[in-house]
Amino acid sequence: MWVFFMTPITNFCSAMQKNEGKLHHQLMMGGFFTVGTLTASFLVMRLELLSAMMMFFASQLHVQCRRSSRNAMAFIFTGVGIGMACWFVTGLLGITLSELLLMRHEMWEGMKQGMQFMIANTPPDLQFT
Repeated sequence: MWVFFMTPITNFCSAMQKNEGKLHHQLMMGGFFTVGTLTASFLVMRLELLSAMMMFFASQLHVQCRRSSRNAMAFIFTGVGIGMACWFVTGLLGITLSELLLMRHEMWEGMKQGMQFMIANTPPDLQFT
């Protein structure tokens, strides 16, 4: 996988070592900036790029709403920005919605068992004051 990302850099470095007359030809023929490279990078990072753009737009709209005293809309855009930030991080970590639902279920079961354990082992003469 690293070879795929390092190939344009090595092509560029080898082209820089050659004479200047062939530099342009080497960059174009060596595949430094090809359409395939750009397409592959956009396909791999499409959701992360979308969430980053949404975070930027939410931030800009938040600032504009604060300037024009639209506090409710600014609050909504703050929530959108936080949601997009969470989506961005879960996308980078590779966490899917099904994994989040599974983790929620496991957390709920753990909390339920912990509460049952505490209730069962609470001394009867415990005072709360």
